[in-house]
Order: sequence, then structure tokens, then C-alpha cells
Amino acid sequence: MTKEVKSNRRYTALLCMGVLAVVMCVAIPSAGQQVTIKIAGAVTPDSSDTMGLFGVGPDLKGQPFTLTITFDASKAETETNAGGCVGSVVNGSTASGSPARALLKIGTGSYVFGTKPESKWDAWREAPSGCDVTGGIGFSVFEGIYPHTSLLRMPMYPVGGKKLSNSVDWHQSIPTMRIATVEQFLITRPGDFEHLVRGRLWATSMSMTTGGS
Repeated sequence: MTKEVKSNRRYTALLCMGVLAVVMCVAIPSAGQQVTIKIAGAVTPDSSDTMGLFGVGPDLKGQPFTLTITFDASKAETETNAGGCVGSVVNGSTASGSPARALLKIGTGSYVFGTKPESKWDAWREAPSGCDVTGGIGFSVFEGIYPHTSLLRMPMYPVGGKKLSNSVDWHQSIPTMRIATVEQFLITRPGDFEHLVRGRLWATSMSMTTGGS
């Protein structure tokens, strides 16, 4: 094989790699300012699973859970209410191209909120600036068409007199800390009027990290 042939082949390979890189850059959208919240706790006594989704029977009482929430906070808006409390809110939907995901794990099963075409979500963050609050973070997602709707609400507040954060900037991460909150969740299936999962989650710890650009 001549040097000229080898050179041409090397040039062709590099050209293909360059074209592939451009295509990948165009095809993969920007991750935005992705926020990841990890929550752990236990399911409250008044919770049931007649769908068999989580593989531990119809009674979910006392079952440990983990919840991992991810969303893009790049379009968050900051506002101050009349009491001087500063808060930041962000919302989106699958239809608008800004989906969120909330992965709930209980027992041997799991469920992901936020995958349906009509899924809508919102998140908020407050800081103890100018008012007497400890600060908090909240997330909620709603999806489905009535009467087969699924939802999750999860407000998070610190315990022990600690402050969650001094800022509403979603760029600022929050290390693992104790929280105390009880909020509901509901999971249904289209066309199934006999089985569902419903109850409340007793959250005891959370952490938040942020990344992306």
C-alpha cells in the first residue's frame, strides 16, 4: 500500500469522525441546569398497593422508600412576597419539552412519575432572607386523565432548628440533612377501575445537587 493511499484513508477516517461529532452535538440537546434531589424515608401506615406494583403485598406500611427527582431549573423565576420571604419557582411539562422525572422505589418495585404526554410539574425553593422561615424545597407532578390520574407532592423542610439554605439559587447544592414531611402520592392505570397505589411518604432525609449548563 502506497503512502498516498494510506494518507487518503487516514484523511477519510478523520473526516468521518469530525462529521459524526457534529451530528452528535446537534442531536443531543443541552442538559440545562439539571437539579437532582434524593429523598429517603418510610411509607405511612395508611398506604396500600392493590396493583402489586412494588412487590411487597397490598399493605405498604413501614416500607422504606427512596425518591430521586430530576428537572431543569434554568428557567426558574425569583420573587419576593409581601412578608419579605424570597422564593424561586420553576415549572414545566412534557408537552413543552421540559419534562421532570421522579423515580419512586419501594420494596422490589419502582415507578417513574413524569413520563406521560400530559405530565405537568412544578418546583419551588425558599430561603430565610427577610422573614422568619427555615427555608424549604418542594416538588409536585401531576399526570394522567381523570379519573385515571397519578400525582406526587413532596415539600421538604429541615428539622432541629437548622436552616435548609441561605439562598434560592438552584446552583447551590444542599448536603444530606434531616427533614420531616408527610405528603401523598397516587398511581393509577388507564382503564383499571379496581387497582391503584395510594398513600403517603414520610420523608426523613434529603440532599440536592445541581449540574449541567
